[in-house]
Amino acid sequence: MALRLSTTTRYGLRALIELAKNREGEFISLKEISKRQKIPIRYLENIMLKLVGGGIVVSSRGKGGGFKLSRDPSEIKISDVIEFLEGPISLVPCLEDSSLCSRTAKCE
Repeated sequence: MALRLSTTTRYGLRALIELAKNREGEFISLKEISKRQKIPIRYLENIMLKLVGGGIVVSSRGKGGGFKLSRDPSEIKISDVIEFLEGPISLVPCLEDSSLCSRTAKCE
């Protein structure tokens, strides 16, 4: 069973990978991320704003501005990013709500 990620999450992960490759810690413009990762700029803009709001990315306006990771890439777990962009992830629905499972009485 493969986990199917939304386009938003796939694009978000690609943008974060682009930022993680930036070892100098400089800000990268939205246009540059869009160009390098072939992500539509309007779509990417919304994703980046969400990542800034989640504290995963920081932004700076003006000349030399753009986006960069808020912390070292080694401190950012992909699972946290996926859950942030997708919402709670459960392998089975009954982990979130036991009333969704007909086998609740047999589950330990």
